[in-house]
Amino acid sequence: MSIFQPSGSNPTPSGVLPAPIIELKGRMADFNFVPAITSAVLALGISRIGGGAIVQDLHAGAAGVMLLLATLATYFVLNTLLQRNATQEYLTTGIFRFSRNPAYLAFFLPLASLAYFDAMTAAAAIVIYVVAMNLLVIQKQEHELQTTYGEGFTAYRAATPRWFA
Repeated sequence: MSIFQPSGSNPTPSGVLPAPIIELKGRMADFNFVPAITSAVLALGISRIGGGAIVQDLHAGAAGVMLLLATLATYFVLNTLLQRNATQEYLTTGIFRFSRNPAYLAFFLPLASLAYFDAMTAAAAIVIYVVAMNLLVIQKQEHELQTTYGEGFTAYRAATPRWFA
């Protein structure tokens, strides 16, 4: 029994989201992938940089390590502020006017800080993060919002980019 259920290719009305490309079923359908994806991608990036580069940075004043820690702290503060204002209904005001996923967008800060050590690692981590979040989290969330809020969410989706302008 597979945990993946391929989506059908049924045509959808204009402006309506199709079913997600990957739909998890069973217990996996309720799993919150956000912490797993963010942790795994950051760990992958840090491991790609290597302990030697981090130790070398610590001996040279720790600017890169401090940058990484500062961006992680900023990410957690931004997420705390965004969650404090969260309601059951989707938000379309404030920062949500510029991105449908500002909480996920905030994680670009720690990933981008990996560029201090290696720009290619930072770029790869960002690409892996965006693909994983789109496939395992955002498509499902937006499909559920579309189903729940219909035309209101369709209009918001048309006016606001998923990540950023």
